[in-house]
Amino acid sequence: MANKLAILVDSVDSAGAYSGEYSGPRKEIVMYFSAAVSDGDVVVVTTDTTYGLGGSAGKSAATTDLATVIGFADEDVAAGAFGRIVVHGVKLGVPGMGAIAAGAAVCTDNTAGKIRSCIAANLNRLGFALEATAGDGDVKLFVKCS
Repeated sequence: MANKLAILVDSVDSAGAYSGEYSGPRKEIVMYFSAAVSDGDVVVVTTDTTYGLGGSAGKSAATTDLATVIGFADEDVAAGAFGRIVVHGVKLGVPGMGAIAAGAAVCTDNTAGKIRSCIAANLNRLGFALEATAGDGDVKLFVKCS
């Protein structure tokens, strides 16, 4: 039986309408952003009350509690606009810090909006890397925030 992670990575890297971020089932939500985010940033619930407490999103802070993470921005979104958030499925171009092994669980980093490999104490994993990265840079990720 072929390695399931390798099959998923192959479909992510192939060309066509059902490749890349749409290579498998995907779940997105739309929220109001009280602060600007870039495509791929870790997104959290903010304390903004424009649409009621818990109704606004923004980029994770350096000290973000994993419990407030919603998912990953699926596009650049300006403050005061609505935007898509990936909560389950493949997301490419997630900003990562440090080396991350293929299949490694990821958590928020101490740098706002970014991820890193989880340490044993991190129980709330946000997903796993589809490929290894040697250092800081974009990560191919399978998101499981839902």
